[in-house]
Amino acid sequence: MSAIAEADALIAAAAQPAASADQSAAADSTMTTDDSASNPSSETRAQAEAAKEEGNKLFAACKFAAARDAYTRAIDLDATQPAYFSNRAFCQ
Repeated sequence: MSAIAEADALIAAAAQPAASADQSAAADSTMTTDDSASNPSSETRAQAEAAKEEGNKLFAACKFAAARDAYTRAIDLDATQPAYFSNRAFCQ
């Protein structure tokens, strides 16, 4: 394909109308959420916090791979806590 044909194809694609609000709403209504992942029980939150604390101790001892695993367990239990993700990132 020539450069001109490629440019024409890009222009044609950009000229296509965006999805309407009705189409976007229909797409959103088909998405489901896992309530257990977005709203963990207090017991699950406590287990996640314990895993994070374990990760903190391992991190302080410079055992970064083990700390990363502990933070990953915390995330698996409660993915609503941004600190678990940032703590795990520090272990990399």
